[in-house]
Amino acid sequence: MYVCRLLVLWLAASGRLEKTDIGGSRVVVTRCYGMLRSQPVWPLAPLTANSSISLQASQVLSDSFGYPAFRPGQAEAVRAALEKRDVVVLLPTGSGKSVCFQVPAIVDAQEGVGTTVVISPLIALMKDQVGSLQARGIAAQALHSHQDDAEQKAVIQQFVQGELTLLYVSPERAALSGFR
Repeated sequence: MYVCRLLVLWLAASGRLEKTDIGGSRVVVTRCYGMLRSQPVWPLAPLTANSSISLQASQVLSDSFGYPAFRPGQAEAVRAALEKRDVVVLLPTGSGKSVCFQVPAIVDAQEGVGTTVVISPLIALMKDQVGSLQARGIAAQALHSHQDDAEQKAVIQQFVQGELTLLYVSPERAALSGFR
């Protein structure tokens, strides 16, 4: 079992992001330094409708989430994630950032790639997203400080056995040497 991707939902944007194109309600990040990689992350090309990645991702979006199409900015981020490229997505609250990593996680799980680990500092958000994913039949769990030892051991066991599509983890848990 191995982790296919580590996605960080929280960025301490202390001068590490250089925003050069703000269009409508979304921010296109043209360069990101330090947190994800030392080289710049460049703007994403559009997702073409005839690519196999597009077909897989669109099918997961429809089957798992019930949405007929991606919102602006989502398809490009999903494709880049599925192509194993670094992605930074900055969108307003409620605009579908979670789909940008949940769809690739489900596609990868269907292909046997492994569990996607999501690092989030907000336990309430973790609980909400895990509950929503589980209600849709997606194998998701969270690992955080509000769980007792038995709950944490059960989640870790599911992860080790490769039973999870997504595992949400708090930053302090991910920083522990025992977690790595």
